Amino acid sequence: MNQKVIIILVSVLIILVGYNILTTTKIKTDVEKYKNSIDSIQTKIDSVGLINRELDLKLASLDTNINQITKEIDLVDNNINVIKKKTNEKIVVVDHYDNVELNVFFSDRYGK
Repeated sequence: MNQKVIIILVSVLIILVGYNILTTTKIKTDVEKYKNSIDSIQTKIDSVGLINRELDLKLASLDTNINQITKEIDLVDNNINVIKKKTNEKIVVVDHYDNVELNVFFSDRYGK
């Protein structure tokens, strides 16, 4: 008798497992929820991509401005160096003037 009960229970169990396998061939998931989530993430990615492109354009513009300003600074530095050189040359020349040359220099310069 014990053996009959075990066989019946095993048979019922096999039938239930077989029925479960045959009726649930699809995975039950909320695919629409995942599609909406993916669409939402894609929208955010697109927005970030657009912002990134705008920032790249601003960066390129700023880089151009920086290069232009750097060139202007280099030009001013060059002019300062030229002025320093000419001033030093004049100072060297004036340092070697004697008294008569100094009087002539200041008379010509200030009209006295």
